[in-house]
This record gives sequence, structure tokens and C-alpha cells, in this order.
Amino acid sequence: MIKNSGEEVKSGSREMRSGNKVILEAVSSLSQISSEVAMAIQEIGKGMEEINQAVLSITESAEINKSSIEDVRTEAKSYKVE
Repeated sequence: MIKNSGEEVKSGSREMRSGNKVILEAVSSLSQISSEVAMAIQEIGKGMEEINQAVLSITESAEINKSSIEDVRTEAKSYKVE
């Protein structure tokens, strides 16, 4: 009976070590995935900032063009073609 109990304890210990290994592998994998997600979120943030800067630049260029067109239109009105 004691011999059987000892074997059961050894068997249980092996199972626990095996289970712990599986858990550690899963935690490691989860940690890696979390890191990758964090890096992806940072990249998305940088990309959004670049898009915002591009939109601001386009908006500024459009305003400058609009102003230039209005100046040309005003200047053109001063000339009469007969």
C-alpha cells in the first residue's frame, strides 16, 4: 500500500510538472502576443499621426490655392478685354 502511494505521488508529480510546462508555454505565448499587439497599436498611432499631418498639409495647400485663385480673379477683373 505504501509502495502504491509512493508511485501515485510520483505519477501525480510528473503530471503536475507536465501541466506546469503547458501553462508556462501558454503564458509565454500570451506574453508574446500581447507584445505584438502593443507594437501594432503604436504603429497604428504613428500612422494616424502621419495621416493627420498629411491632411493638415493638404488643407493648408488648398487654402493657399484658394487665396491665390481669388487674387487672380480680383486682378483679372481689373483688365477689360474689348
